[in-house]
Amino acid sequence: MNIPEVKLGIIAVSRDCFPIALSTRRRQSIAAAYGEGLYECPVTVENEGDALTALADVEGAGCNALVVFLGNFGPETPETIIAQRFDGPVMYVAAAEGDGDLINGRGDAYCGMLNCSYNLGMRHLKAYIPEYPVGTAEEIAEMIREFIPIARAVIGVKDLKIITFGPRPQDFFACNAPIRGLYELGVEVEENSELDLLVAYKAHKDAPRIPEICADMAKEMGEGRYYPEMNERMAQLEVTLLDSLNKRVEFLRYVCGQLGLKGVEFAKERAEEAARKTWREQFDLASARAVAALADCAREIYAGAANLQELLQKLAAQLNTESLHFN
Repeated sequence: MNIPEVKLGIIAVSRDCFPIALSTRRRQSIAAAYGEGLYECPVTVENEGDALTALADVEGAGCNALVVFLGNFGPETPETIIAQRFDGPVMYVAAAEGDGDLINGRGDAYCGMLNCSYNLGMRHLKAYIPEYPVGTAEEIAEMIREFIPIARAVIGVKDLKIITFGPRPQDFFACNAPIRGLYELGVEVEENSELDLLVAYKAHKDAPRIPEICADMAKEMGEGRYYPEMNERMAQLEVTLLDSLNKRVEFLRYVCGQLGLKGVEFAKERAEEAARKTWREQFDLASARAVAALADCAREIYAGAANLQELLQKLAAQLNTESLHFN
């Protein structure tokens, strides 16, 4: 199953006017109350140097999610630097014990969490703070268990790419797409134009490769479980998905596999490198996203302007518009 595994670590922080052993001992109590599955960072953070050392430790241990524990009031700058530098979801909680007498003897903890949240906000950092983030070792252990599915969801969608088709021009989000929340989670969104897809589809009508692809589809689905007219339409569009990053290629391969798409070729190449190999002038239609000027991209795919001009004229005829020019 495509569900990420959460490896959780805990880092204790301590303001240097408190005994550091206080935070260390309380962190150990939380780890004991939680049980297996929580990596306990041995570094208790008092300053920025400690924060960087602790980060190197949890990253070396393979942690992809963190709990930052305020064992006392907490040092605001070092404790928020952890969230700034760590590449994963972070939760902040605080010890219930305190010397203050504001709310049931928890004054220091509440004040520390308040200052921590202010500092996170000033740095424009995203972190998870439970609704009631102050507790005993057992209470914090339960908060950590509730954080696990949240961390798993954030890790799971990070670097995700959503590919859609819509009636607008390609990547035209500004006025109509409420996707800010997705961007904040690290999700990339690409909307392709349905008109571009239609042009590419029509360009492959009666292509000689279609019968072979249809036969392969029929064999895979089994006798009596396919519709020849639908197979022919699906086979009409053959796509090569090219990207320089392997993780994107593998994501596209996974999506096509889940959708059962045929006639798709995958390649990890830079466009300019692929054009110097065997793929130059091999496509009826090429689409590129934010890589270079259109003319530069076109010259990498087509041997000369004349070939591209001929293709543009064909596209113009299909779109029932005026001539398109390439300079």
